[in-house]
Amino acid sequence: DNWRPVTICSLLVAQKVWDDTNLTTADFAYIYPFFSNDQLNELELSFLQFIKFNTYVKGQIYHKYYFELRSIAKSEEEMGMRPLDAATTAHLEAHSQQVQEREKARAADHLNKTEVKHA
Repeated sequence: DNWRPVTICSLLVAQKVWDDTNLTTADFAYIYPFFSNDQLNELELSFLQFIKFNTYVKGQIYHKYYFELRSIAKSEEEMGMRPLDAATTAHLEAHSQQVQEREKARAADHLNKTEVKHA
């Protein structure tokens, strides 16, 4: 049954990386009420620590998986995505780097607050 928290955390983090205006953890808790907001915050932190906060997506990685997915799609419409142009690729790379740094800082802040509570 550990697939649920892993799936929801991966979607949560991916959505934060991909979308300029992202949903909050509270939004995910509302949409997916199996977890409380506090539980999702803890799961997200654990997930980010597990992946070593590596949310950076290089354009070439996106393109690799785009074409792999496209090779198994039955049609363009089924794919629902298009290859990235240079400007969008640069934007995705910069945004994913910003999210990575922001989440590292947020986690460090959370850990510092937790240490103070337990001291």
